[in-house]
Amino acid sequence: MVATIAGRLPSGPRGHPLLGSLPAIRRDNVLAFLDVWRRYGDTVRLRGPLTLYLVAHPDGVKQVLQDNAANYPRPPAVRDRLQAIVGDGLVSAEGAGWVRSRRMAQPAFRRHRLERFCELFAEATAEVLDSWEGAVELGRPLDVEAEMVRISLANLGASLFQADWRRDVDRVAPAVTEILAFANSRLTSVIDTSRLPLPSTRRFHRRLELLDSILYPLIAERRRSPGGDDLVSMLVDARDQDGARLTDKQVRDETISFFIAGHATIASALTWTWYLLSTQPES
Repeated sequence: MVATIAGRLPSGPRGHPLLGSLPAIRRDNVLAFLDVWRRYGDTVRLRGPLTLYLVAHPDGVKQVLQDNAANYPRPPAVRDRLQAIVGDGLVSAEGAGWVRSRRMAQPAFRRHRLERFCELFAEATAEVLDSWEGAVELGRPLDVEAEMVRISLANLGASLFQADWRRDVDRVAPAVTEILAFANSRLTSVIDTSRLPLPSTRRFHRRLELLDSILYPLIAERRRSPGGDDLVSMLVDARDQDGARLTDKQVRDETISFFIAGHATIASALTWTWYLLSTQPES
């Protein structure tokens, strides 16, 4: 799907002589991708230290992610940097590893559990909305993006992990935001500085340690009291085709994959929803 016409590579911007499109992507990746899509079409070649291909048409996306996914593995540099955050969980897994992770997590998303999730979403969201009343009374503005992160994390904790994270949200939300920012910077960096004792690297590892300090006790609790219906319980109870159970580290990797990836896109979509609503006050 990279080549579109008679085996020719897709066209794209030349960008910086050495860094190609990387500076524009680091500056604002959404704007950079939209700009090249508008100019060059549904398949774009982005030059740089690592050549990237933007595939925007649904048929192309299906080809890359489903029909012939084995032909498009992640480059080792991308895979290694992603695994530093989520380990070998569903987000970073490929091939047989992905199939195994997907099979293990699937029971958490069956219909009868999703119906229960709706109730939990409503309860968790109502509590966050109630907390806004104090800000309204004081005339204090709210950071919509931060609040949407709070809501998505509260819902994630309540549904996938059956955990009351209200007391932890104020610690967890900034930690997740920093982890994602570090990950994005690392994925678009020419040089991988994650092994250097830089302040940003130390902060990143402290944030991961914070999440681990919440997740590992949760895993241990599920081991002591098996049979629950949340994601962690299912992973603790699950067996693969050989009858082997997941280790605590494997459960952690699967859990943190949902933890990291399961709220960011939702929080972003909700934030933009508020913006769009603000532009149409009559609606």
